[in-house]
Amino acid sequence: MDENNVNILTKVDYYVQLVLKRRWLIILPFCLSMCVGIYLALTLPEKYSASNLILVVPKSVPDKYVPTLQASDTGQRINTIKQQIMSRTNLEKIIERFNLYSEPKYRNWFVEDKIGHMRRNTAVKVTKSGQGIESFRIVFAGKNPKIVMGIANRLAETFIDESVKIIQIEVMETNKFLQDELDELRGRLEKIEIAIQKYRKQNMGNLPEELSSNLKMIESLQLQLSEKQQDLRDAKNRLVELENRFSAINLSEESDPLLVQVSSPSALPPDKEPSDLEKLQATLASLQLRYTDRHPDIIRLKSIIENLEAAQKEMLPENIKTESGETPEAERPDAEETQIANRKKKKTSLFDKARFDIATQREATFREINMYNADIAKIEKMMSEYQKRVEKTPKTEHSLMAKQRDYENLQRTYKNLLDRKLESDFAVNMEKKQKGQKFQVIDTARLPQKPISPNIMMIFAGCLVVGLGVGGASFF
Repeated sequence: MDENNVNILTKVDYYVQLVLKRRWLIILPFCLSMCVGIYLALTLPEKYSASNLILVVPKSVPDKYVPTLQASDTGQRINTIKQQIMSRTNLEKIIERFNLYSEPKYRNWFVEDKIGHMRRNTAVKVTKSGQGIESFRIVFAGKNPKIVMGIANRLAETFIDESVKIIQIEVMETNKFLQDELDELRGRLEKIEIAIQKYRKQNMGNLPEELSSNLKMIESLQLQLSEKQQDLRDAKNRLVELENRFSAINLSEESDPLLVQVSSPSALPPDKEPSDLEKLQATLASLQLRYTDRHPDIIRLKSIIENLEAAQKEMLPENIKTESGETPEAERPDAEETQIANRKKKKTSLFDKARFDIATQREATFREINMYNADIAKIEKMMSEYQKRVEKTPKTEHSLMAKQRDYENLQRTYKNLLDRKLESDFAVNMEKKQKGQKFQVIDTARLPQKPISPNIMMIFAGCLVVGLGVGGASFF
């Protein structure tokens, strides 16, 4: 054998002898640790665990048909429900229902200690995937297997009930909020509608849609005004003509009472009638150039001309008759004086009749002038009112557009909110029919057969490691 092998055998033999010599330093700690392990395995209380598997079921109606109204996501909702089932009120109810912590050793425990101990024995374990939370477990641990199973199932039932309540509360609160906003917007819309109606009523005649009719009315009034002004000028011309004729009658009567030139019917002597008749015929021709034959002035003038022509024939000597209706004899000397007296008397009455006719016509002309002036004043007043309406239209249009713009914006907001409200109503019906996202227990808690603690193998393994460690340390 070579030298290296000899050295190795020598060292091995040395350590074997050493172990044999100090073997009690290893055996005693090992035995003590095993005894401790056996004691712990026999004295530690057994603890059982039960759990429920709850699946997150997505809603059966796609979002494009009925959008979700839930304010929180699944993780937040699970945390919220977890806080509710871990609340003091809920845990106290479970403690009273299952008569927990009624043993003598828990007699001095406060309620807070019991609730804290129960919270430590309760856990919610979430299983996640790439698409989010798919499922989770509610786990409870305790000494009594039946009580553990009952509490685990009770916690799961509470979780499901609370989840339904929370989802319905979120949806109903959203629906109520939308309804309140709709009511408020509807009230504001009604106020704006009333304000617009009141403004339109106050500014009736100045509204933008009435601008065209106002302009047409001004144009029509201008035409009427032009016609009335022309009629007024014609009436004034007739008045001047009547004044001239009246003056001519007075002058004719003063100059030659037997040979008066008049234009009134039956008022002119035969030898002077042709000149007045020609004047009247010239006036008639002038008026016929401007008016039709149905005009009152033309009708009146034609009547005067006809009367003048009749008077001319009547004043001829061969047509003059006495009061008895007999034709006077020219060769009688006294008949000539009688004839002159009768002619003078008749001419005087013709002057009076002519003046009366002209006065009547002048009075009628004055009435026409006053009527035309009143009509012109009325038309000018109406034109002024319509002109003011046209001038006020831009300001009225600006104010009305501002009010209308506010109304349209609010109406558009109301329509969008109304669409959201209808979607919310669908969501509420969907939640009532449980077609939305929900939690479903797919594995209920069962009676545990094997305790989760104490773990005998782990205890003995730990004690073995500790005993060997202590023996090894004392050996060296």
